[in-house]
Amino acid sequence: MSQKTKLSTCALITHNDKFLVLQRSASEDFLPLVWEFPGGSVEEHEEITDALFRELQEEIGVDLKGTPIKFLGISEEFTGLDKKDRYLQINYLIQLTYLPDITISCEHCDHCWVGKDDGKLDDFLKKIVQQIC
Repeated sequence: MSQKTKLSTCALITHNDKFLVLQRSASEDFLPLVWEFPGGSVEEHEEITDALFRELQEEIGVDLKGTPIKFLGISEEFTGLDKKDRYLQINYLIQLTYLPDITISCEHCDHCWVGKDDGKLDDFLKKIVQQIC
């Protein structure tokens, strides 16, 4: 059986020591009601940072192109029934000096700003936060 690799990107958007998280909609097939950082899949022939800004526009309704970003690292998980599919996520930090007007997409049902020890952060998200703490 061949291994599949999925590439995605996400942003830890910070404001006043809080992180923006989105809750996936209950109608989503993949991980319904799970809290996540905004981001998503990198499309074929798409630059990773272009994918990041596209996904942010789609998911939170904010155009952050031109905003400074900092590479944090790569998160890796093996998924699927046999744990042979590889999921790679390229993580970036975006530090905002203002509180943007968030308009979430239909993929999500809620959003909030949380601290690094908030219960909404599962182990996967905590590992990403550890890349900056």
